[in-house]
Amino acid sequence: MDTIISSSGYVIDSSGNVTVPAGSVVSGQLVSGVTQYVAGSANSTTVIGRAVFSFVDSYVPDPSSPGSWVLAPGFSYSQKYGAIPPIGAQIVQSGGTATNTTLNSTPTGTGSFVGAGIGTFASQTIENGGKAINTTIQGSPFTPTPGVGGFYSLNTYPTTQTVNSGGLISGTNVNLLGVSVISSGGYATNTTVSGGDGTFVIGALQSSGWLGQLPLMAQQIVSGTSENINILYDGYVQDFGNVSNATLSSGGILEIASGGSVSNITVNSGGTVAIDQGAILKTSLTLQSGASVIFSDINDSNGMVSSLITPMSQGASQGHLQVLSGGTVLKDIPVQGDVSDTLSNSELTYLVTSQRQYGIGYTDYFFHPLSAGALGTFLGVQPYFPSSFGTPCFCPGTLIATEQGETPIEELTIGDLVRTASGEIRPIHWIGRRSYDPLFAHGNRDVMPILIRADALAPGLPQKDLTISPLHAMFIDGFLIPALHLVNDQSIIQLTPSTEITYIHLELESHDLLIANGAPSESFIDDRSRNMFHNAHEYQTLYPQAQPQPAHYCAPRLEDGVELAQIQTRINQRAKNLFPLHKLTA
Repeated sequence: MDTIISSSGYVIDSSGNVTVPAGSVVSGQLVSGVTQYVAGSANSTTVIGRAVFSFVDSYVPDPSSPGSWVLAPGFSYSQKYGAIPPIGAQIVQSGGTATNTTLNSTPTGTGSFVGAGIGTFASQTIENGGKAINTTIQGSPFTPTPGVGGFYSLNTYPTTQTVNSGGLISGTNVNLLGVSVISSGGYATNTTVSGGDGTFVIGALQSSGWLGQLPLMAQQIVSGTSENINILYDGYVQDFGNVSNATLSSGGILEIASGGSVSNITVNSGGTVAIDQGAILKTSLTLQSGASVIFSDINDSNGMVSSLITPMSQGASQGHLQVLSGGTVLKDIPVQGDVSDTLSNSELTYLVTSQRQYGIGYTDYFFHPLSAGALGTFLGVQPYFPSSFGTPCFCPGTLIATEQGETPIEELTIGDLVRTASGEIRPIHWIGRRSYDPLFAHGNRDVMPILIRADALAPGLPQKDLTISPLHAMFIDGFLIPALHLVNDQSIIQLTPSTEITYIHLELESHDLLIANGAPSESFIDDRSRNMFHNAHEYQTLYPQAQPQPAHYCAPRLEDGVELAQIQTRINQRAKNLFPLHKLTA
């Protein structure tokens, strides 16, 4: 259609996009599948994004064309089923003001769904000189119905708000699965960040699926400036820039990343502040009884670390929180509030608490470990914002096929070229690393490494002994099968290490099959599990504009059913022929 100029002065182009020019005022517009450009004033706009699923669709964002979608590797147009709904967006331009905007990404379903899908997310962008007042942003969870032999998995579809340099927002409410990104030079004030729990059927088949609650986090990622923040239950703020006047309530998390600065932070009972190496504290932390402090760069594997709070005087409300090792002060930060009692060593420990499992791969969530009245200092762990406890990984010494031949995984760097099982040469996008103390890992089947002996899966698969984490999947008969489901105590053995357990994983730009010791095995995929790695913060530094995306697996995962039983029987029979019956330790 031709361009239309309404009686209110806004313009509709031939694609249905709406422009509100300077001097014009609109109210109550619904933006779904188009973009609203605001150079004037837009009041009470509703922006909707939608997600559609089918058995065969698999689309990913096109990095060369923001807002566009392309078929994922391995899919062809002949497989296409259904159309991709366009994104709903509001862009507030220089001199424009958007007031009381509501953004929501809404999933819908079509037919059965197995491991693939497409999503379109509602978004708001505030450009240099633009303002957004009282915006509400919320994403949506969705558990699609699987096909025969499929899995119940939780898909999350965030709604995003991006404040560019020179942009300003005030009064934003970031609700569950909402993400507010304050870019360098952007400014936010009076933000409330509050997620929530949802109840889902997750896991394998419906008869054996897990029913329970999962956190649906709300996030603000700050590279610019954010002031006057209320961080409520399941709210998470990550600070790479400047945060001031923030209050954390029970279940709220503030991570101060390297280079990030904070002032006037209050942590109430049940709230958590995580302090990364290189974080800058301009003022004392105010800690109330039941608050939690995490130092993510300190490791107490040798049991030599202790901590205490020293009041400035008897009964004073100000003091210093010190972390020491062998008499050396590792950390000394000013604190105030409920600091009259010395912190006991019994409260100085790795973060260990109850876990609730969900989904394919059984990613674990950590939840609020402190009892009321206990001020705890937790060392050597990342914040327990959806942290994975059993993410797939390789052990050092694993030989990865590269363009130049086999290379030990610990010698690889970002950008190195690896050879996938299909023969394609692809660059390493990111490398995750983490370690476990053997005392922490002892008896935990989701952590203790698994040894797959040479030829255990088939002749030459693997070519030499391969050690991986329990939830790391091998590619067998067209399926991704976690190693834990293959243990038979003969050819595939879960070890009980007496030394530190180290895991390394390689991420490509999309999920794929690496060749490890000659056997195809999965690369890392961020299914809300990146934060389990000790160096997770490096990803944000390397890719500051990266947005959360739905996980697209390169092959179906298999964790139960007839197919798995048949594979197990074949591997077990092979073990009886090749290996004596005994169990190994390391």
